[in-house]
Amino acid sequence: MNDRPDRNALVDAAVDGWSRHLVELGGPNNLLWAAPGEATEVDLSRAHPGGLARLLSGAVVGLPELVREPSALVTLTARAEALHHRVGVLREQVGLHTCYLAMGTATWHQPGSTPRAPVILWRADIGRDHGGRITIQLVGDIEVNPALTSYLRAQGIDLDDGEVLRASRSGDVFDLSFAFDIVERAASLPQFRIERSRLIDSFSYVKAANARDLTGQRAWIGTHDVVAALAGDPEAAQQVAAEPPRAVPLPVQEEFAPLDLDADQQRVVEAVRAGAQLTVHAPAGCGSSQTIAALVAGLATDGRRTLVVTQAWADGDALVERLGEAGLGDVLLDVRSQTAADLTDRLRRQLADLAAGADEPAAAEPPACLRRSPHWSDGGRPSTTCVRRGASARHSAAARWRT
Repeated sequence: MNDRPDRNALVDAAVDGWSRHLVELGGPNNLLWAAPGEATEVDLSRAHPGGLARLLSGAVVGLPELVREPSALVTLTARAEALHHRVGVLREQVGLHTCYLAMGTATWHQPGSTPRAPVILWRADIGRDHGGRITIQLVGDIEVNPALTSYLRAQGIDLDDGEVLRASRSGDVFDLSFAFDIVERAASLPQFRIERSRLIDSFSYVKAANARDLTGQRAWIGTHDVVAALAGDPEAAQQVAAEPPRAVPLPVQEEFAPLDLDADQQRVVEAVRAGAQLTVHAPAGCGSSQTIAALVAGLATDGRRTLVVTQAWADGDALVERLGEAGLGDVLLDVRSQTAADLTDRLRRQLADLAAGADEPAAAEPPACLRRSPHWSDGGRPSTTCVRRGASARHSAAARWRT
């Protein structure tokens, strides 16, 4: 914590407010309090076996394959349209992927209310085919509802997620009785039982974990002036607003320019690299994604790390695309809607690629980031300083182009 009690109090109050806001994103926590009959609930408990088999195998399946009865298809189509709209808004506006197939619903007695918690979750992508009709595809792997296991743990009940998942995978995916039996035996709650159900809906999966992560960092988060300024501390706000150190002008041949920038964009990049805390107001379409990508590359060159947080999913896609086009995709780890296992695998692959790239012989063409740089000469040789300041280990191979 900071040594100023007034600053700590402001940060604590702000963290509480930010945590509440995170939890409220996407509606109530239906991972524990799922309300039956929601307008976005697509109930597949009576789905056609043929269509259900294709869905569970990972195929892209249209609703008519899952529901053959005409009146039921009309009802589920309307619900699926509402679900498609809702998950699309949450994905684009706040970066949450909330569409899941929930298998099994746990209920138990609790004074004043009856919890309803999905047991097994499987991420689902809901989209449209070329004819505009709703399609569903299951992606990734199944997992036990983390909100349910967290609740049970708070009641002194240790549920072995690994055992449940092994039982789920070892049998017929149409019949999860073995997995449900394990949960029912472990959960010694009044009238605890699991309804055999199968439905697709929007579940606020990530927000609770984000809120817990935020509150768990309160011991040190207020030590950062930007966070304290956002929390309303005037001294931190004054510090953040202070004039940054003047950037030292570099000769043209020493500038790091893996992406094309105009003068205003270059000033933003150099100001941040010089230590500025700033806000940039940029209308849509004026190159803000290009500026952010150049900033990430420049800070990586300086040996510094960057956390990029975007409100819209498309902004993250644009950053990934810009760095990829410049040959700098290996400086970025995209953590959006990824499980810990997925991130570990991706990071392992990227490190292996970097290690392999360091031993590769020189290619016939220079790296893309250098070809795009204004410091690449017509003779096909990069300047010494441009190569030396390359943003990643992979591009150290470009030094072989020097003569």
